[in-house]
Amino acid sequence: MSAPFSTHDALSADELVARLIDLPEASGLALDALTRLASIEWDDGIATACVECSAAPRLLLNPQFVATHCVSTRRLAFLILHELAHVSLGHTGLHPRITAVQNVAFDAIINASLLQGLAHSGLTEGWDALVNEYYAPDESPFFLLRPPPGWPDRSYWRASAGAPDALRTIHRRLYGRRARSGAAKDPRWQGVTYGEIVAALEDAGAAGMPPSDGDDDTGDAMESIIGRLLGGHAATERERAAESGGRDERIVDIMSAVLGRLPRDPVAGQDGGDPFTLRIARGQPVERLVAALRRLFVATLVERTERGKRRTDVVPTWSADPSRDRRAAIRRFVARSFGASEPLLYKGESTRLRPTPDGHTAIYLDVSGSMSGVLEPLHASLVPLRRLLAPKVFVFSTIVEELQREKFVRGQVRTTGGTSIDPVLEHLTAEARAGRVRRAVLLTDGCFSPPRAGVLRDYLASGAHLHLGIVGSTTHASQPWVASETRLPDVSSPTSY
Repeated sequence: MSAPFSTHDALSADELVARLIDLPEASGLALDALTRLASIEWDDGIATACVECSAAPRLLLNPQFVATHCVSTRRLAFLILHELAHVSLGHTGLHPRITAVQNVAFDAIINASLLQGLAHSGLTEGWDALVNEYYAPDESPFFLLRPPPGWPDRSYWRASAGAPDALRTIHRRLYGRRARSGAAKDPRWQGVTYGEIVAALEDAGAAGMPPSDGDDDTGDAMESIIGRLLGGHAATERERAAESGGRDERIVDIMSAVLGRLPRDPVAGQDGGDPFTLRIARGQPVERLVAALRRLFVATLVERTERGKRRTDVVPTWSADPSRDRRAAIRRFVARSFGASEPLLYKGESTRLRPTPDGHTAIYLDVSGSMSGVLEPLHASLVPLRRLLAPKVFVFSTIVEELQREKFVRGQVRTTGGTSIDPVLEHLTAEARAGRVRRAVLLTDGCFSPPRAGVLRDYLASGAHLHLGIVGSTTHASQPWVASETRLPDVSSPTSY
């Protein structure tokens, strides 16, 4: 059993959290990494727990919440691990557009990842007590944030019988038993992705989630849901101020040390992929955005002559139009003479804009949570431009991943939901030094913190040029490290991805 806390009114938050190190499993989970935080303090302005992202990060805890709900060391440890996972994934600083649906999906993945990882390591007793008490097993959408009663050995799945079937299926996939090493795999274990949870929650009538119509009642309903979640979700003014510093490097290191002791990808998708997989719904191109993007790409990624004219390459083509094939007349004459059918296709030529000669070009597309309502029309408008320069396309959140053409068209992307400019600059720096990419366009809403000094220094020394295309209505401060900045048409929509 996890030992209960005594009354802690007289204890500092630091002293209380120090007790976590006395847990028998503390060394196995690298919980001593938590001591690398600058400080741990009480704060009544925080709903549950929140990391203040700054040069010296502080963990802030609500004393009343801890006194009421974290009455054991493992409950408090789970709360802290949950919050550090949010920061590690870059979920801070996303409040301009992040929705209640996305917040619930983030928490569902984090809670299941932690608990499945702990269970796989033989650690179950007391670790699920906080979420089991805090969330009712029959209330939508909150039952997704906890295992079913009796988990892991005697799961009572009918506790959520009144919830939508789509959510109950997601719940089974989140908390189906994963086989231990050498044991047969439980057929219920299928894994689930962040995108699938978002889609299920956004289904008509699913879980009573508020519709995304932007009215006052909807805003109140979203705030009510967000206010009931564990960890920092910018639910209060104090949390918004604390999280405005962005993703902190030290927190990522701390969380890596802890999660590194758990099995990898404990809630990976059915194909073994990352749990944070997302499919962008295919929309219709926005004409004015297509035109603006084309102008941006031509201005930044195309080679020009000394007189400023755009350079083009001639590309051979085949088409049904005979007007560009000099041999069309003779081919048709020969076909008629021999009683054959006339040719269906004729040779022709087209021109293609020539990329800059100082290296290949690339596009970096922001797929973080704050791009909700912008990403769908942006992606749809990019698809018809894909062949303009045939550049490499990368998507980024707190990770960077290259998209092959078929995945780009399908809108199948990988995202942690968070956002950070550091991975982009690090990636572009490596590409430039390898001679693969030296000029790129970054398409984003601009919701990210300035890069760290070391990352910026390496990027500037690489000789790469990064041009910014800002989409959406978010106010963005110009950055001196940006080669150029273009404000694109605001195509924000009330729907999220």
